[in-house]
Amino acid sequence: MLSALSLANRIILIAFMTIATFVPVASATGTNTSVSDWLMRIETAPEQYSYIGSFIYEHDGEMETMRVAHRMEKDGFRQRLFSMTGSAREIIRDNEGVWCYLPDKKIGVHEYQQSSRNNFLQIRGEQIHALDLYYDLKLVGEGRIADRSATILNLRPKDRYRYGYVLWADKKTGLLLRTDLVDGDGEIIERYMFVDIEIGVDIADSLLEPRTPRDSLAWFGIEPKPGKADANGSESGSATTPKAKSVMHWDSNALPPGFKLAYSINRREPMADKAVEHHVYSDGLSSVSLFVKTSPDNGGATGLSRMGAVSAYVKQIEGYLVTVIGEVPESAVSMIADGVTRIR
Repeated sequence: MLSALSLANRIILIAFMTIATFVPVASATGTNTSVSDWLMRIETAPEQYSYIGSFIYEHDGEMETMRVAHRMEKDGFRQRLFSMTGSAREIIRDNEGVWCYLPDKKIGVHEYQQSSRNNFLQIRGEQIHALDLYYDLKLVGEGRIADRSATILNLRPKDRYRYGYVLWADKKTGLLLRTDLVDGDGEIIERYMFVDIEIGVDIADSLLEPRTPRDSLAWFGIEPKPGKADANGSESGSATTPKAKSVMHWDSNALPPGFKLAYSINRREPMADKAVEHHVYSDGLSSVSLFVKTSPDNGGATGLSRMGAVSAYVKQIEGYLVTVIGEVPESAVSMIADGVTRIR
């Protein structure tokens, strides 16, 4: 169950999934090159424009309102995301890492992992050419979101291992203004939609500073600052590719079609000071995380669970707790979890 995850892992996952707002998806077909063009525009738009706006996040019959300020800088970007309804929550991102502020819990979580240029859900360029093997990708018309003209793209999965997406991309800039995550029956599971947005504006320093004083929270780090060795003597701090030096001991030999290992990293679990092995698998649009850590007592809940669009599978293997989680159908996390095995 999701409750079997550590608090820190849940915070980081919720943080990243919450801010996966409007750069998730795009499309490419062999017969319509303009769809490929839109994919590339969506992929690169966040590194070209500063913007500020408010959006709604609908899930599980509930609706939250959030605000984001994103400023391009000479050496990258800085971004602040904060909730306007519900529990207080702030997320600050820049080239160095991510800081999650949870004042109602009196804690904060940070990691020094270098942030991607795309800021939200990743489009993996090396897999773009193969997307039409796993999705039916179409331009389906035009619409209007937040008083801006948008092009609508529909990405329908060809199998049961991934969700579909309906996207509204700003015609002028390529920034995504609305994203609907849909199941195999076309029912909306989650929706992110801007209600107002200003693009290409100056973002003041004050709009990028957290409202909650940093020293008012108890802070927990996911991993040491880049360049510092962890307890095992290995370097950690920025995400590593599958070819990186980090020694990984676990993997899955049963991935859904199109999913590949995107990167691996050794983390330190906050509040427990325990090593966690983390793999991310992606088909270019959807992604799934695999976490493995020691669990000698074999305690805690295991099995399959779902919370909104997030599916999770937790199991025990040889004194280790294995968690597979992602915004994919239950069939995908079950398949990957069943294939998890020790590789060294």
